[in-house]
Amino acid sequence: MPNNIGFRVTGMYLGASDSVTGEIRVDIDKDNPTVYDVMVAVVHKVKNGDVPGVSEFSFTPTFPRPKDGLDSITVNYTQPPKTQYSPGTYFLADTESGNPAQVFQYYIFDKDFKQKNNNGVSKRFNEAPDKPIVEGDTIVWRQLSILQGPIESPRVKRRLAREFAELTSA
Repeated sequence: MPNNIGFRVTGMYLGASDSVTGEIRVDIDKDNPTVYDVMVAVVHKVKNGDVPGVSEFSFTPTFPRPKDGLDSITVNYTQPPKTQYSPGTYFLADTESGNPAQVFQYYIFDKDFKQKNNNGVSKRFNEAPDKPIVEGDTIVWRQLSILQGPIESPRVKRRLAREFAELTSA
């Protein structure tokens, strides 16, 4: 019996109940599926025309690496994903070399939307997670900004000086 798994990408409005796509659920007929397996099923669901307002969903893994990760996600909306946005191509990429680094992280939530996975290993989306993905679970990807050191830009220095001046003048 297949597992019915939810999927969404935060910040891209894919799979959000309040977006044009609505909640996205796929059936996975595999014991102990990976996040990768679920994402491939979403790709097929979009290709079959079963996700409203979306003509393409694709992703690029960063194989091979010691911690096989996600390099990019692309969604092409034929309708506005939400009323205040435009249709078109939405793209997020992993930029681990920048400061701040833009990195992907996934979360697995159970049917009661309680987090199941340990984020310390969440980049390995092509391996079975610590706790199996089962019927009713939902996978949520998001992109995080992580500072890899101090920001020394003139803009940041001006902003800090302004905020310090406001604090000391009060």
